[in-house]
Amino acid sequence: MTTDLEGIDEIIKEVAVKHNIMLSRDDPILMLYTINKQLMTTSKQAQEGMLQEFRKELETIAQRWGNEASNQANKTLNSTVASMRDMITTTIREETDAAMDRLAAGGQRWQRLNNLNLLASVLTLAAAAIVLWVAAGN
Repeated sequence: MTTDLEGIDEIIKEVAVKHNIMLSRDDPILMLYTINKQLMTTSKQAQEGMLQEFRKELETIAQRWGNEASNQANKTLNSTVASMRDMITTTIREETDAAMDRLAAGGQRWQRLNNLNLLASVLTLAAAAIVLWVAAGN
């Protein structure tokens, strides 16, 4: 209540200084001050309530956007991981097939060399047998 009286005293002083009119505490013009102050207090409370609601709505929207962004990031990440997994699998399969083809080609080459060595050994054995037969027959 002292703040109301102090406010009224301030208004009385200000009116006296600016307009050279002295107001009494029961002057009807001071009712406007009281009404205005009450309206401002009520308005302030209403605005604070609206600001609280607005804040809650903004927090809800921000949380929803955060969740949507997180979901979108997860979808993108999962898609990228799946794509990379497929690409790695394909690359490994291709490289394995290529290595197997090289091994098979190398194996075939070694098989041909082994066959030629076997043929050479058989020819050498035959030549040695002929030489032995010729040497034994004379």
